[in-house]
Amino acid sequence: PDYMMMFNNFKTTYGKVYNGINEDAVRFGNFKANVDVIYATNARNLTFALGVNEFADLTQDEFAAIYTGLKPASLWSGLPRLSTHEYDGSPLASSVDWTTQGVVTPVKNQGQCGSCWSFSTTGALEGAWALSTGNLVSLSE
Repeated sequence: PDYMMMFNNFKTTYGKVYNGINEDAVRFGNFKANVDVIYATNARNLTFALGVNEFADLTQDEFAAIYTGLKPASLWSGLPRLSTHEYDGSPLASSVDWTTQGVVTPVKNQGQCGSCWSFSTTGALEGAWALSTGNLVSLSE
């Protein structure tokens, strides 16, 4: 493939402007490596196809550092603190079945969605809301 033409189209499409020739060269190298991965993966005729997107000039480490993980504590410093509860040592139930307490929504079909975390997170929020308000609401995932 004509990597340089693809890279120039990529920069135009996503409005990419780099700080000089050195950074442009580094980003081109990243882009070329990512395009190679895209072509190699797509050649395997899997159940999905990869394509160039706005992240194609990043390494995996750069992407992970920028778009995943927790944000710096400074972002949270201005938020109000929630009250805490200390365990008083009273006996705990050996098990709890929340489905009998009316605080669990019906099972949802996530299909082939790769974001199972969003279903479990939403389920936890639904239950917490039901426990605090007495109103069970099924939220969208």
